[in-house]
Amino acid sequence: MSKSNLVSEAWCNLIFEGRNKGYGAYCIRKNIGKRYTLALLGVFSLLAAILLISWSIRLFVAREYQGALEDLQQVIPQLKMAEVKEGHEMKVIAGGRTVRRASLKAEGNARIPVLVEETKNNIRFGSSVEDSLALLTDVEEVLSGIEELDSVYENKRKDLPIEGPKLQATEVVQQMPQFPGGIKALMQWLDTNISYPQRCVKLKIGGQMQVSFFVAIDGSVHDIKVDYSLHPDIDRTVIQALKRMPRWQPGMQDGQLTEVCVTIPIEFNPRR
Repeated sequence: MSKSNLVSEAWCNLIFEGRNKGYGAYCIRKNIGKRYTLALLGVFSLLAAILLISWSIRLFVAREYQGALEDLQQVIPQLKMAEVKEGHEMKVIAGGRTVRRASLKAEGNARIPVLVEETKNNIRFGSSVEDSLALLTDVEEVLSGIEELDSVYENKRKDLPIEGPKLQATEVVQQMPQFPGGIKALMQWLDTNISYPQRCVKLKIGGQMQVSFFVAIDGSVHDIKVDYSLHPDIDRTVIQALKRMPRWQPGMQDGQLTEVCVTIPIEFNPRR
């Protein structure tokens, strides 16, 4: 028997033949076809109402847009520019100002910086001292190259004033300051006097930091500054250690002692 017969009244009477038809199940089975029909009609009516409302809204918007466009086409030809009073002149003012193009003087291209490869060797704590000696050697080579570039540039210029006494510290001089005993002694002194904070070791805080300081004409170190910081504990330890540094051999420029700014990169590697 097909599914359509299951909801028919004949099938319902066949099932309940000889039984109590006053029971509620008979009434529900008898009217099941009507309930299905009403439910389907309700669903279709709801869909039709949604489609009708959507179509009505689109039609209303289209009509309003078309009406506004027609009104605008009628108003635009009637617009006229404001009449200029006698003795006045109409000018067009730009909404923004143009930026003047920057220009360089003839000698502006003479001082072009020379790019050098990034040094990969650093002062490492937690490793041997000999592994870090290549860093300061590379720094001295870069500084000597900059010094040669400056000397070539200055020799080409003829409008330079007469050079007077040095009034401020420099970073490139003819003779850089020297640590007592040389570079190797400096590495050993830093490795001995700078301790790795235990808190940073536990937290595995490491990397490269950079400190700079001034070497005065008497060889003393002052104005210590952290250029690139890793952690406040590391910065504090390094600054306290550098304050105890022995006197350096001061730098010289044109045969005269001069104050020089020295920059040292230091790398901390937490031990595992």
